[in-house]
Amino acid sequence: MGAEAPAAASEFKLMSDILIKPMLNDVGIFRILVASALLFWAGPSLRAHSGGVSPEFVDSLLCEYLEIQKALREGDLHTARDHGKNLSKSFNRGPSERAHSKFSEIRQAAHRIGKSQQLFAARSEFSKLSVSIAAVLEDLERNESLDLFLFRCDAAQDGQGAVWVQQERTASSPYGCSPTSCEATLDRIINTHG
Repeated sequence: MGAEAPAAASEFKLMSDILIKPMLNDVGIFRILVASALLFWAGPSLRAHSGGVSPEFVDSLLCEYLEIQKALREGDLHTARDHGKNLSKSFNRGPSERAHSKFSEIRQAAHRIGKSQQLFAARSEFSKLSVSIAAVLEDLERNESLDLFLFRCDAAQDGQGAVWVQQERTASSPYGCSPTSCEATLDRIINTHG
């Protein structure tokens, strides 16, 4: 899509110069029409970067998230805390929390994971983090071309249920459930990438 957008834009400009521009006396209206058409044709790539959120930033969020998921799966609170702190701090050098509705929730949950004193508390915050990360991954473009899997386990979190994102197609619960009690189900595949 990226290479097609400039060609389509120049083709549209040529058509508009010949057909539309002479009909419009007001330059402002013409510019609005051109901008609207360009946004429509270049659509997905431009919309994915709205709010200044780069695919690299989304990749960095995903990387820290997956490290937290792995640490919690292995019962390693110390490593989960370290990556929770890293994830929370990534917003200091990234886009504003206002760039996506879930960024504030991600930062807060990651911060609380970074401060957790017990594995259960970290896993509880990870449950909130997972819902927000899944929404961001579905909304925003990323560079990594790996497929991600969204799992649900109704037995997790003392029967409240929880979701998580992981790279492997076979479920590995970060919630401390045994494979027999969790009965994790694949909810969907997230493969939004450039």
